[in-house]
Amino acid sequence: MSNFRKSWNNFTQVPNHIINDKNVSPEAKGVYLYLSSKPDGWEFSLNGILSQNKMGREKLIRIISELEKFCYLKKYKRRLNGKQLPNEYELFDVPYSSTESEKPTRKNRLGKTDSGNRTTSNTNISKKEKSNTISTYEERVSFNSFKENFIKNNMSKLFTTDGIGWLAETEFTINSDGLIFNTVSQKILNKEDAFKIWKYLFEKSNKDK
Repeated sequence: MSNFRKSWNNFTQVPNHIINDKNVSPEAKGVYLYLSSKPDGWEFSLNGILSQNKMGREKLIRIISELEKFCYLKKYKRRLNGKQLPNEYELFDVPYSSTESEKPTRKNRLGKTDSGNRTTSNTNISKKEKSNTISTYEERVSFNSFKENFIKNNMSKLFTTDGIGWLAETEFTINSDGLIFNTVSQKILNKEDAFKIWKYLFEKSNKDK
């Protein structure tokens, strides 16, 4: 079985980007919707997808290839001591190449450690991308778990960030969709600003421990 994860969590919501992407077929959008409903750690398998969706195996393979082609789904091949491990798949809310200076390769984008776990390579990664990356797969899993727990326990509660990029008195809250809301500007934070806060809260929680 192959492992699966998404670049977001806690709600089943279809990003507008793929809905309005003319390059992606309606069938691929349907499979994307199905995958987006699955939690991190879900076992990705063609048989599992086929059991819940009425289509042939060859058609599903074509659709998966289409999502990979347009950078909404990425497959990572893993090896340990020369042995092939199950692949891992990651689903993206926007094509991953659209936020980078060039389309990443599996080698220079993530690299590998001897244990088979992925680490972020410093090669060909811009300063902006580094600031929006959790460096290792283990950290990313912990980061996502932290977000889930924080959202669960802090829904509608006010919190501050000690002024990282905002006034010290600025307060934030989590809305019903698990998104960060600025109570001063009365706006939901964009993805980049939200990540800064999530990263700050995550690092602060580790220090507090």
